[in-house]
Amino acid sequence: MHLLLLQNVLLPQSNEAVAVGDIVYDSRKTVLSRIDNYPLEDVACDLKPSSVNVSCGSRLRLTEYAKPYTGIEVMAFGQRTQRFEGKGLNRPLGVTFDEECQQWIVADTLNNRIILIPRGTIMASPKIVTPCAVAVLRPSTSFAVLTKFDIRIMYYGRAENDLVINHSGNARGLAVTPRGNLVTMEKIRGSWQVSVYEGKPNATMVWSYPYPTIQDALPSFLDLYRDVLVVTDLGRFFSSSQSIIMFCDESGADKFRHKKSITLAPDPKNARRGSVSYISGVYIDEDFNILIADAKARSLQVFNSDCMYLYSVKLLSGGGIWVNRGGFIGVCARGQKDGGLHVYRMHKPISK
Repeated sequence: MHLLLLQNVLLPQSNEAVAVGDIVYDSRKTVLSRIDNYPLEDVACDLKPSSVNVSCGSRLRLTEYAKPYTGIEVMAFGQRTQRFEGKGLNRPLGVTFDEECQQWIVADTLNNRIILIPRGTIMASPKIVTPCAVAVLRPSTSFAVLTKFDIRIMYYGRAENDLVINHSGNARGLAVTPRGNLVTMEKIRGSWQVSVYEGKPNATMVWSYPYPTIQDALPSFLDLYRDVLVVTDLGRFFSSSQSIIMFCDESGADKFRHKKSITLAPDPKNARRGSVSYISGVYIDEDFNILIADAKARSLQVFNSDCMYLYSVKLLSGGGIWVNRGGFIGVCARGQKDGGLHVYRMHKPISK
């Protein structure tokens, strides 16, 4: 059986900053200064995704990697001691990856800012309040952010951001459809619904669909790939009511409708059935397998496209997740006030 291997990738053995972009740190490897335009290959050359990635728009296949994942936790740009303008990440909730500019985009939720890693760019604005989800809108150009009050578009290299919509004040999750629309979960007049908006400033709603009837429903995270939308539901009391909710678009026009709901309750007759302590982040792979993060149990669980449990692996933290096409899993340390982004490199099985 494959085991999860954890190993730190150390920072450079120097305490002198010789140019803009270098890191100043002390003997305990505590970062003391802001990282600015720090290139990915300078952190660790083997972190750069392979040049043989699948075509643009496709996703990585989880089944091509070892089960459970063998990997090395890459701490060079995700360690707890990392600082951005003197502050670590404060309970970050959302993360995604821009494949074109090779940057992790992290919603540093309680610091009211967005961080690009490993570049170290800090993007903040009085209008970005408690960001909790991010999604790439136009690769290398812009991304969408779900905040406490609205959805906004932020642009690389620009201080300005554009308002998409003011939401209901109670929204969860964010994703971009193949047609460039934005999807979120909103609670409107006491009821949850799937809301689809145009992916542009001053947008209008193009579709809405009622959330299925679930006792104590509390949607938390979502992911969307092609015509499949998956929502993780905590349940009001974070108990046996935690669920995976799947919606599908059969119209080709982003009209998502409920397909199935799977409750992740312990099953004494089937020890291998998936069960979670605190369901959080979710990711859909190329084959529509579903990767779920369990924030409390600090684990990742994998389900197939029918929401049947396959296997799980332990991590050091659990929260919002994303998998890039280079075989790296970014996991938000959501429970830490002075946390970071933990990144795991997955390994493919060795052919005999």
